[in-house]
Amino acid sequence: MEPAFLKRITDEPDDVVARLVFADWLREQDDPALNERGEFIHLQHTLTEGNVLREGLPMLVSRQKELLERHRERWEQSFRGLVKNCEYRIGFAERVTLSAEQLVDGFSELVERTPVVRVRLTGLTPDTVSFVAAVETLGRLRELDLNRLQHVSPEVLRELLASPHLGQLRSLNLARTGVGDEGVHVLVASNVFRRLRYLNLSHAGVSVSGVHALVNAIYNRTLALQMLVLCGAPRIQPGAFLPVSHGLSFRLRQSLQSQLGLELAPPQDLLEQLHANRATLSSELRWWVEWLRTHRVGELPHAMKVLPLPDPLRQVFALVCQRRIVWRAKRLGTDPPALPLEADGLTDDLPETVRILMQMADDGNEAQRLRDCLLDLYLRYEHGELPADGKTR
Repeated sequence: MEPAFLKRITDEPDDVVARLVFADWLREQDDPALNERGEFIHLQHTLTEGNVLREGLPMLVSRQKELLERHRERWEQSFRGLVKNCEYRIGFAERVTLSAEQLVDGFSELVERTPVVRVRLTGLTPDTVSFVAAVETLGRLRELDLNRLQHVSPEVLRELLASPHLGQLRSLNLARTGVGDEGVHVLVASNVFRRLRYLNLSHAGVSVSGVHALVNAIYNRTLALQMLVLCGAPRIQPGAFLPVSHGLSFRLRQSLQSQLGLELAPPQDLLEQLHANRATLSSELRWWVEWLRTHRVGELPHAMKVLPLPDPLRQVFALVCQRRIVWRAKRLGTDPPALPLEADGLTDDLPETVRILMQMADDGNEAQRLRDCLLDLYLRYEHGELPADGKTR
């Protein structure tokens, strides 16, 4: 039965439920070592979710370290020699360091034995890049880290990014690679660039010319980019570009402002922005936009009663509201009000929770902040990027 669990997990590395089901099965076995593997999976999932009280965190981290030290050799036996080292996430070796030769010779075998989606690659050269780019199982990768890989030429980068197997790549680290301005031009011209959510070009030899090419690409294309790291890059002269649009992600706007000196555009009203683009929205989100535009913002609790919310979005928004209630109670120096909660700790009466939170506010703007938060989360939900804890910054 264990091989069947492993195949599902390696075939669907993003399926957290498959890992938790496997962990439950392990904890039902008679073998204490299997029980502890199941415990390790559950433990790492808990730490990944971040729903741990501060005082309990050191004990969980210590237990995680203890289990890994005790069983690492056994857990890594099936892929020993295929990697240089590895890091665990939700119970499995998911981020590995390996040479170009190891990737070419053994990556296809490796991903059948552990759900690798993040690779720190060494030894990428003009002699090895064509072999690396041809590995079909690169299709499993979400993250590729070339940090400190010396002298990655534009030609090597171009051949790597031209690989037809990088369709799932979402994170690329080119820090300290010396790709320079030519490398930036190669990058922004690639299909990989428009799909990236994280890009690191710190201390990569990028000058004003490369920065301008990068900013132009960000301004003039539809991108998935959420986070850009450009430590060591030159700042842009005032007036060289228009202020940063609020259509970009918060972290990307922050990166462009703090690292390059770009100005931020005046804030836009999210509700009006969505209404102006309502033809591009789903019918469900359009209902919310139209209703909220024709009702007072203070009627948000009533909207929760009359308009449908997808269950994942309702749960995340409930977490946001409950967290803000606790924060406001601390600010007011009072105990948090009693909330109607279900067994899972989430409120079973979201309209009442929203009403309580708005009533606790002392600045009159809580309803609008909640409205914009809900709309932002709704957009993220429809794009498949809903954060489990509702934290968007």
